[in-house]
Amino acid sequence: MKDETSLLREKLRVCEEKLSRTTMVLQERNAELIGTRTFLTATDVYSSAEIIQMVNALNADIFQLAAVVADLFENEAVVATEEERARNLDAVLGHLNAVFQVIGAELSLQLTGTYKHLRQDPFALQLAIQAFITHTCMQKTQVFSENQGGQFMVLYKKIKSFEQRTVATRWRAIASAHIPDPDLSADTEAATMGIKSILYLCLWSSSESQIRVIESKAAAILKLSYKLKKAMHEGIITGDMETFIIPPGGHFNDSMENGYVVDKECDTAEKANRVLCTVGMGLKKVVMPVSKSGEVEMALLVKPVVVLNGVF
Repeated sequence: MKDETSLLREKLRVCEEKLSRTTMVLQERNAELIGTRTFLTATDVYSSAEIIQMVNALNADIFQLAAVVADLFENEAVVATEEERARNLDAVLGHLNAVFQVIGAELSLQLTGTYKHLRQDPFALQLAIQAFITHTCMQKTQVFSENQGGQFMVLYKKIKSFEQRTVATRWRAIASAHIPDPDLSADTEAATMGIKSILYLCLWSSSESQIRVIESKAAAILKLSYKLKKAMHEGIITGDMETFIIPPGGHFNDSMENGYVVDKECDTAEKANRVLCTVGMGLKKVVMPVSKSGEVEMALLVKPVVVLNGVF
C-alpha cells in the first residue's frame, strides 16, 4: 500500500512539473503573439475623436488643479514672512529655476515683481502653475523621452526614413510598450516641488494639508498623461500623434487659441501678439508620408491654448 502511494505521489509530482513547464512555455508564446499581433495590426485601437477627448480632459484637469491651488493660496492662514520666504526659496531654488525656464522670462518677471500683491489677484500665479503642469504633461506624453529612451527616437527617425509609415508606426507601438513604466511617485514629487516653489516665491507658508491636496491632484493628472501616452503611441497605427505647446515668446497665429482675451491696450502690437505661456496642450497627427525633403505634413486636431503678453 505504501509503495503504491509513493508511486502515485511521484507521478503527481512529475505531472505538476510538466504542467509548470507547459504553462511557462505558453506564457512565453503568448507574449510573442501579442507582439506579433501588434505588428500585424493595421487598424487603430482608438479613434482620433477619443484621443482629442483625452487631451481636452487632461487640459481641463490641469486648469482645475491651478484654480484649486490659487484658492488654497488665498487663505490668509498660510502667509509667510519675508524671512520664511527666503528660507523656503533657498530650499527649492533648483526647482524654481527649472520652473522659470519652462514658463518663460515675462511670466517669471511678473511673479517676482508682484508677489506681494498676488493674494488680492492670484491670476499670474494660476497661469504659472498651469503653464508648468501643461509643460510637464506634454513631456510625459512624448513617445520616447530622453530619460526613458532617447536612443529609440533616433532609431525611430531612421526607420521612418526607410520604411513604409505603417511599418514604422507598428515598430513604434511595440518599442513604446517595452519601455519601463514611468515612476509615478518620482514624477508626482517633481510636479509638487515645482508648484511649491512657485507658492514659496509668492509668500506662501508651507501647509501639510494643502501639500497633500496638491500631491493628490498632481498624481491624478500624471496618471491621465500616462494613459494618453499609451493610447497615442501604442493604440494608433495609422500615423504619429503628439501633443505640443508653444514656447514663450512665440508669435500668435490662427493655429493657436487665445485663452484670455483682454480689452486693455498693449504697449506695442508686437508685444500683444507674443505668447506669454501655453495653458492647454495642442494635438497634431502626421497625415502624409515623409517627403524627400524630410518634412512631414501635420493635421492639427487640437489647437494649443495660449496666453498673450498683453494680458498684463
